[in-house]
Amino acid sequence: MPHRIPTYRPFAHSQAKRLDDAAKQREYDQARRNKESKRIYNTDAWQRARLIQLREHPLCYDCLQAGRHTVATQVHHIEELTAAPELALDLDNLRSLCLSCHMSLHRRATRPSPRSNP
Repeated sequence: MPHRIPTYRPFAHSQAKRLDDAAKQREYDQARRNKESKRIYNTDAWQRARLIQLREHPLCYDCLQAGRHTVATQVHHIEELTAAPELALDLDNLRSLCLSCHMSLHRRATRPSPRSNP
């Protein structure tokens, strides 16, 4: 049976990338997340709900709608946490998405609506 050719990746590079990703996450938490969201996302209950959602729906919902099969890595709240914190752990309020779809969904939600020209 043929073996895959090993890929050389220096340890320092992968460690630096991990540290960079962690720094970006900390910056996002400090600048964009409110305290209520941080409180929910740091609980074991949220981690369990997230894991259940990704196990039950392992493919990205939006990609499936477009006819693509992409592995979901993110869990999105349909009703935002700020609007409905009581639905934070409700599995019916969660949707599995890939990182690309999740980011574009949030980008569309925060973008100001275009003005209509008379």
